[in-house]
Amino acid sequence: MNDRDYAQIALVFSFIMPFVGAALGLMMLYRIRKSGGEGKSIAIAAIIVAAVMTVLMSSLVAALYYFGVVTPIG
Repeated sequence: MNDRDYAQIALVFSFIMPFVGAALGLMMLYRIRKSGGEGKSIAIAAIIVAAVMTVLMSSLVAALYYFGVVTPIG
């Protein structure tokens, strides 16, 4: 597998588990810059998607607590 394949995996993980996708995206961006390989734009997209998904998931959890759908434990 080359750098581009790992960047694509990072993009997929950005939708499922944003923190993992962001970490993989950052690692691949560093590796691609160092080696000059392909997939830089995919790694950047993985980082951006992970950031957006983190904000969306946090907003969803906050909205669920606000509207009383989920109550805090305790």
